[in-house]
Amino acid sequence: MAFPDDDPETEPDPSAAKTVLSIDINPANSAAMLIGTATQGLWYTTDGGQIWYEANTPYVNEASFPTQPEVWDFARHGGAIYSVMRNYGAHVSSDQGQSWSVVADQPFNKLGRRLLSTDAGLVMATPGGGMFSPPVTFPLSAAMTNAATAEAYRNIDFGLDLTFGPGSVTWIGQNQDGTPQAVVFSMICETFQGWVVWRAMGGEPDNMAMIGRYDLNNPETCIEGFCGDDSYVPLPNCFAERRAACFDFGQPGYVSFYDGDVFNGFSYFYAITPFDYGDTAMLSDPVALNSPMVFPARFAGDSLGEGSGNRFSYDVNLAAQPARGGEGVYVFPNPLRRGRGIAGGEGEQVIWTNLPPSSRVQVFTLAGDQLADLPRPGESQVGSNIFWVTRNEDNQQLAAGIYLWRVIMPQQSDHWGKLVIIR
Repeated sequence: MAFPDDDPETEPDPSAAKTVLSIDINPANSAAMLIGTATQGLWYTTDGGQIWYEANTPYVNEASFPTQPEVWDFARHGGAIYSVMRNYGAHVSSDQGQSWSVVADQPFNKLGRRLLSTDAGLVMATPGGGMFSPPVTFPLSAAMTNAATAEAYRNIDFGLDLTFGPGSVTWIGQNQDGTPQAVVFSMICETFQGWVVWRAMGGEPDNMAMIGRYDLNNPETCIEGFCGDDSYVPLPNCFAERRAACFDFGQPGYVSFYDGDVFNGFSYFYAITPFDYGDTAMLSDPVALNSPMVFPARFAGDSLGEGSGNRFSYDVNLAAQPARGGEGVYVFPNPLRRGRGIAGGEGEQVIWTNLPPSSRVQVFTLAGDQLADLPRPGESQVGSNIFWVTRNEDNQQLAAGIYLWRVIMPQQSDHWGKLVIIR
């Protein structure tokens, strides 16, 4: 590939530009060509390769796709051009490859590698998922493999023919008079493996982390799921000592999840998805399962999978606490570090929480000099919280060090603590 040196907008990474996986040449104009790359998507040329232009696909300029899908093959069929992308299925272009859209009706297996135009229709080959084609009948015995079939039943002609289409199976049977009759029924797939709970901070809704995982295919008395413990091994075995306390099945028809790692005054985003290990039909020993987990989308445009997702936001904003001892009062984040902490106030803002109504917070140096008396004029306590941007009365950012604070609460003793600032 020769990319123009004077046009950086159309010049991808030089090393990636060399990884061309597929090529299509217009039979009516050999100067018009298409190429599919490993990480830079689809490109086309109209002058024999002197200048290349990036084709318009659903993944161009999409922030959730830092690299373009791998484009494995092209096929010209029915007056259009088709391409197949690994993990993203078949795409079609009606303008000689300049713009592309996802093929609406295609097999659920999207690990496409090869395309072929035939008289019967377009055929797509996949790794590990078989061959997908238009309604072409084949015997049931052809769909069976030695590895997945008991020896006594291998190579038996069952007398049944199958036709696979999108989401259905057609059995070619016979009427009483001997004429063929097609009986269509929906494909029934095994259930997904379990559920996953995801969470993100309010300022970074797309940066979601897995905080809970429940495995449906293991008994509840064994693994009840992953509950923030990174040492959990996601294998379908029984690890009784790692039962998760964060899932509750006490109410019939409901599953509750407990998140004990949230802080008052923060906003969070949550999403719930199923998860699975993909096609495990060929595994002779399910205990040896080590396939990567696959998920649907958590939110629209999520690179994790397809779908609109179900992400929702939740504000942790407790009301002011009743009068009590000061042992429940604390400040966070503590220590306060550069570039981390509360979204929008990283490295500067802290919050005192669990405060009763009408509380005040005073901040001092270790030498006893007062730096702040909070809330400041014009500000107020928010529920059980008092916020502070760590600056002195002259609006100067505090230096790194240890600072003392005192919470003055009505009808109870003052409470003292330390705040550590790391710059």
